[in-house]
Amino acid sequence: MYLKELDYNFIIKFEKYLRAHTPEDHQKPMGNYTVMKYIEHLRKLINLSVKLGWLDKDPFINFRVHFEKTERGFLTLDELQAIELKQFSMGRLQLVKGLFVFTCYISLIYMIL
Repeated sequence: MYLKELDYNFIIKFEKYLRAHTPEDHQKPMGNYTVMKYIEHLRKLINLSVKLGWLDKDPFINFRVHFEKTERGFLTLDELQAIELKQFSMGRLQLVKGLFVFTCYISLIYMIL
């Protein structure tokens, strides 16, 4: 597909595809936040294309990104300790877990002080 063929209809179909697509390495389809992030990345490329003169008009002109606001709960101390004790076979996941637990403890200390 050529860049000049991109239109509003393509963006709508792309959003529907992302919402319906189930990645092979995940158990469930993408959520609203993930879909909107992909759309925002595409929008940045399209904006650059318009600025560089590769596109005459912005196909995103009538498209609105809508993030669904969700309330997030806090981890209990038991949940945090369960995460801390969890062992991953991949070193990268162990590192991410360690960083996450560290930031949780820093936030708790910050809130107490």
